[in-house]
Amino acid sequence: MNSSRVSTLVIRTPEGISFSLPLACPVTRCLAWFIDISCIMGVTTIIGAFLSLASLISFDLGRALFTVAFFVVQVGYGIICEWLWRGQTVGKRLLRLRVMDAQGLLGLRAHNMHLFCRISINSVELHSSRSELLTQPL
Repeated sequence: MNSSRVSTLVIRTPEGISFSLPLACPVTRCLAWFIDISCIMGVTTIIGAFLSLASLISFDLGRALFTVAFFVVQVGYGIICEWLWRGQTVGKRLLRLRVMDAQGLLGLRAHNMHLFCRISINSVELHSSRSELLTQPL
């Protein structure tokens, strides 16, 4: 069994030109993810401060609006950033990473449905692991 790791991706264009791109290591990807989560939490906290006024009307209304806002920010952050910045979020941009497929296509312009599904699955995983955040009072 060959234990060598692949550190580059070689892409061959239809014109027959080959070029290689370096692959990101897990530590760099984790740091980018942490930056992205920090951005999402920061935006959600700011929105939550404004939505706390809805809790004056009804505590359940405030919680419901916060839950919807959290979901919209979390999913919208990834979709909008990767679409505008060609496969990069804030964390990926700071660490100079980019999402590409094996053909070298980038972000939302490459595969709309693939990007939406990937971000939605990540959102569900994060939401389920952070459910205690939503159970705390505003």
